[in-house]
Amino acid sequence: MSYRELRNFTERMKALGYPRIISMDNFRTPNFELVADVLFWLLKRYDPNAKNSQGQEINDDIETEALRVKFVRDTCQFFTTKAQLKVNAKKVYGSDGLACREMLKIADMMYKAQANQQKSEASQAHAHIEPDFNLANRTSDMKMARELTGEITECGLRLFELLKNEEANKKVRGQAINLLYSGDLDMDKVEGEINQMTSSLRGESERMEDLCKKLQEDEESLQEKISKKQADLDRCKKRLKDLENVRPAFMDEFEKLEKELSKIYSTYVEKFRNVEYLEHQLEQYNQAEQEKLEESERNLRRMQKRLKEEELKILRGEHEGEGHDLGDMPNISGNKGLGKSEGNVYGSMSGGSDSDSDMSEVLDSDNSGAINSSQGSDADDLIDDDDDNNSDDDLSDMISGDSATHSSLSDNDF
Repeated sequence: MSYRELRNFTERMKALGYPRIISMDNFRTPNFELVADVLFWLLKRYDPNAKNSQGQEINDDIETEALRVKFVRDTCQFFTTKAQLKVNAKKVYGSDGLACREMLKIADMMYKAQANQQKSEASQAHAHIEPDFNLANRTSDMKMARELTGEITECGLRLFELLKNEEANKKVRGQAINLLYSGDLDMDKVEGEINQMTSSLRGESERMEDLCKKLQEDEESLQEKISKKQADLDRCKKRLKDLENVRPAFMDEFEKLEKELSKIYSTYVEKFRNVEYLEHQLEQYNQAEQEKLEESERNLRRMQKRLKEEELKILRGEHEGEGHDLGDMPNISGNKGLGKSEGNVYGSMSGGSDSDSDMSEVLDSDNSGAINSSQGSDADDLIDDDDDNNSDDDLSDMISGDSATHSSLSDNDF
């Protein structure tokens, strides 16, 4: 039988209302009278009209051994059949800690039934009352619960410390009891011990009184400091209120400068926006001019390429004409050979110096026109484009004229 089971049994019997005080030391030695009393009380509490298997009423007559055996057997059989509890009659008859364990089963069953009944009655009694969820009304209960929690923790810690020394204290307690009841106690020695203890307690009390006086002095000094700090705080609060109510002398000038600053800032923002817009427009304009310049350069390259191709065609024509002239040299006096040469000659024998100079002048004029068009305005660009077209026509006319002059020169030479 463990200590916890003994404790639980005593607490259960107290909760059930057993009239006799049960100590945990009662079951360290066999005590059949107490066991029979507890068992009979539990039986009558469970069923006041309890009867055995033969239909006879169970009584608490335990004068003889046979009656004791009959009482224990009938009681255990009753709880086994009615309450569906497995109670060992042999252990109950032993009347020691094991009997307490068996009776604890009955006590637990009756305690749970009582608790359930109390819960049902409480729920029925408070069914119409709405719960109060306002924590502000339960602040005092919360504080009390905290205090009780702290006290329970301290008591448990103190009890644990005391139980650690229970073995040594038990021996000392037994010796003291034996000394008291043996008659060998010396009263003079006891009186001396008592006087020594009282003197030590008086010294301890004086020391505690001195400590209390010091604590009181410290409390007074702290209270004075608190009062001084409170006075300083009140004075600072009054000064703060006075400063809040007083308008500074520079406040008018500050408000005026603030208004001017807002106007200047709005002007600055507007100008900044305008500058950003103009920079954006300038960037777009430069980009457009760059695109025009690139387009004019591309046109100039195409024109140069075309002029080179025409010049190459002219030069190829001259070489072909020279080849025909050399092949027809024996027939130069005949009209048919001359006519044939006139039909196939496209240039002169001079090497094209005049045409090269004319071509360089035309290219220079085109380059100057392209540069002027990149630096001019939109109207000038249109004019330059017309001039470029006219220059292209003039170039074609000049090329055709040059070819004609070359053909004429070749005829005269022939």
